[in-house]
Amino acid sequence: MEIKNLSFSFNRENFFFKDFNLSFETGRTTVLLGPSGCGKSTLLKLMAGLLQPGAGSFVSIDRFSMGFVFQDSTLLPWKNLEKNIMLPRLISGSKDSDLNLELVKTLGLIDHLQKYPHQLSGGQRMRGSLARALINSPNYLLLDEPFSALDEPTRNRLQDEWLLWQTQKKMTTLFVTHSFNEAVYLADEVVILTASRPVQARHKVKIVRNFQTRFEMNYLEQVKNIAQLFEQVENDRKSDARPT
Repeated sequence: MEIKNLSFSFNRENFFFKDFNLSFETGRTTVLLGPSGCGKSTLLKLMAGLLQPGAGSFVSIDRFSMGFVFQDSTLLPWKNLEKNIMLPRLISGSKDSDLNLELVKTLGLIDHLQKYPHQLSGGQRMRGSLARALINSPNYLLLDEPFSALDEPTRNRLQDEWLLWQTQKKMTTLFVTHSFNEAVYLADEVVILTASRPVQARHKVKIVRNFQTRFEMNYLEQVKNIAQLFEQVENDRKSDARPT
């Protein structure tokens, strides 16, 4: 997955992205961090084709083999959970009409398939959204802060479930978050974007997965490192905003 010479502007004057380049490792998880409004979600939408980049931009991703998970679960309220999960197969015209039982069991949804979204908890709805994105076994997955609205225990459980699935399937994944802890826990690589225009990728940090839990020093040291790099980006933004 690769972005070359990406340009994009909302008003055709001030470029959000200009000649932006970034590559992502196949089968790995890249987490995007950056100050609010820096363009993380916009970048995902450009990659998914929900926004159109400027002329000369190149985004190498097979959108027919891609799943997208929004911050909100976006389940259809008039369909039960099973039909929501199976929706991508209906849209794509897939001949495979069988539910992926391994997937729904891993995500803890097997007992909730006949329920409607209003009958589910926030965590269950987000699991449903993840299952829907994964039902066609995509090669690429884009996630836009999928766990940010959940309470911490639910968020931690979903992170663990997601890691289990990703360890098994090794999809090329781009994950947006505001959380340093979540970034280090889930990522193989963290990319920190600037808040300046046009947006740049200021830091790319490889995560060493030499920890098993969130309480180990190896994990906490890497969280500290990411936080310090993020603080540098924030300080740069404040310096740029000062009058000269």
